Amino acid sequence: GLTINPEQIYPNNLKLWLDANHSSASTATWTDRSNSANHATKNGSAITVASNVLNGLPVMRYNGTNGNYHSFNRISDIRTAFWVVKYNTGAWWLLGDSSTYHFHGNGLNDIFVSNHAHTHIKSGSSFFKNGSSYDLYGAWPTTHAILSLVTSGNVQANNFSSDRNINGRYANGDLAELLIFNVPLNALEVQMVEGYLAHKWGLTTELPSSHPFKDSLLTPTSKSISSAATASATVGSAFSYSIVTDVTNPAYEATNLRPGLTCNLGTGLISGTPLA
Repeated sequence: GLTINPEQIYPNNLKLWLDANHSSASTATWTDRSNSANHATKNGSAITVASNVLNGLPVMRYNGTNGNYHSFNRISDIRTAFWVVKYNTGAWWLLGDSSTYHFHGNGLNDIFVSNHAHTHIKSGSSFFKNGSSYDLYGAWPTTHAILSLVTSGNVQANNFSSDRNINGRYANGDLAELLIFNVPLNALEVQMVEGYLAHKWGLTTELPSSHPFKDSLLTPTSKSISSAATASATVGSAFSYSIVTDVTNPAYEATNLRPGLTCNLGTGLISGTPLA
């Protein structure tokens, strides 16, 4: 089978990818691993990279000191986000912003708070902790956990994590990895990213037994593809072709595509406008 890689799930829609295991994490500019080049700027001097914390890997550690957070160019169309995170104490949000508070929470007992969080989070969203459905208004994880959120509409943020630069509202906890997409991932795509994060950070024991990627990041093999064996495209014209298979929980891959075409790892859709 194919090994799951978040870079191949909507590569043009992955708008931010911060990884504490990246060589840049300890520097002033934390490199965005996505294609968006939305690198995060370190604000303050109290943020540290703590080594050998999760599965032998480092995490970004925040201690709640005022003015200490990572900022990035505002993403105004957030639809799906993943965190590997741990809460210590204080009032701070999963994502912050310098002028809005779409991810507003209420301290330890409320990751989100109903009278302030954005309606696209409060209504119609899907929220998971370690691969299981979780209460939006539930308590923060005080041990390292994978949180997954698919919103019902666009929300925005430009940092992790400061609430409008208000004193006492700065992150106090750990961030191992953060991924933000500007499209709503479907259930299988969410599970793919959860599986990737769980295996990387040593959290597979936290996934439910029913999770399709609890034991392996490899997709099944020995199944068939039933879609057409060939497809024609015209240079300069939009193209779309879906790979159809009877594989359970497949991950798709296509090679030798013409410039301008991409294959979605989660859906098998080959699309774009061929340039040559």
